[in-house]
Amino acid sequence: MKVYHLGIICLTAALQCLCIDRGNKPKIECPRGDGICDKDRLGYEAIAYVHSKLDDDKDGNVDLSESDEFLRDELQYNNGGEDGTDRHTSFHGNDQKISVEDLWRQWKHSEVYNWTVDDVVEWLVYNVDLPQYEDNFRVNAVDGTVLPRLAANNNHYLSGIIGIKVPVEKRKLNLKAMDVVLFGSPKKRHNFVKDIALLVSVVIAVLGCCYAYMQQKQSKAHLKKMIQDLDNLQQAEDALTDMQAKLDLAQMEQKTLTEEKERLETQTKEEILTAKHEAERLHMTRAKTENEITRLKMAEEELVQVRSALRKAEKEIERKNWSAPTQLQKWLQLTYEIELIHYNDKKTIAEKQLHNAKEACERLRKKAARLYGIFACGTQQFY
Repeated sequence: MKVYHLGIICLTAALQCLCIDRGNKPKIECPRGDGICDKDRLGYEAIAYVHSKLDDDKDGNVDLSESDEFLRDELQYNNGGEDGTDRHTSFHGNDQKISVEDLWRQWKHSEVYNWTVDDVVEWLVYNVDLPQYEDNFRVNAVDGTVLPRLAANNNHYLSGIIGIKVPVEKRKLNLKAMDVVLFGSPKKRHNFVKDIALLVSVVIAVLGCCYAYMQQKQSKAHLKKMIQDLDNLQQAEDALTDMQAKLDLAQMEQKTLTEEKERLETQTKEEILTAKHEAERLHMTRAKTENEITRLKMAEEELVQVRSALRKAEKEIERKNWSAPTQLQKWLQLTYEIELIHYNDKKTIAEKQLHNAKEACERLRKKAARLYGIFACGTQQFY
């Protein structure tokens, strides 16, 4: 029976390929009012071809025995297996016989019909296990609506358009496509290796997060300490800058005081030397003045003696009734006046020199007092 059905399937496929190659493919009409079928006639023809492969008795309906035989012979699912039972129930439901219209209606309302190109590529890589054709599927924009054409085993489409040349791979893709078209999207198998890898990744991520958190915490503490150290260093630098400024100011003041002291010492020495010269000059002037005063006193005494002698002479003359000649009287009067003028001039000069000497001594005393005060003030500021 198995060999018989295989022979029928192979013969049907060969006849269909022959019809396609010759352009004599029988015309299949879409159900009335079905706009989706009108737009996707190739998909409807592929569904009709898949239905014909399942319909062994060619009565137009697929019954339970025919679908069960297809599951066991083509898709290698046991009748009592969980996968086979689920597919059998999903395909028939409450309907014992499935027509072409029923199969088309079931297909266009299935989840697989709405698959995108990414969904088909994921199915190709992980379920069909043909990742080498991923780019081919993406270039030809193979989505869910194209899967019936893959299930119909259209050699021209698989070889010429998709680019699958290896017969084993075409057969594998054909069976997997027929599986999803008839029985819906495959169940996602539980992959323990992926679970372990995911668990290890999660553990590593958690450990990494913990390590990153600890490192961040340590970094924050270290950064906080560095900021405090920088603040302390900045404060120390500011204090050092202030101290350096004060030191520079003190050095400038020290230099200014030293220069002022040297200037005062030099000025004091010069003024002391000037005072000494002035004192010597005043001393000499005073000595001259004293000599002049002494001579004036002597001249005054001589003048007194002359006056006394003159008075005595006058008295003697009066007593003897002698009178000097008029010419002599004139000369004596002239001599007296000249001597008196000369005496007055010398006296005025001597008094003026004495007054100048006194003023010079007073100025010298004041200058010495002022120099002493300046010297004492400079010495006090220096220390």
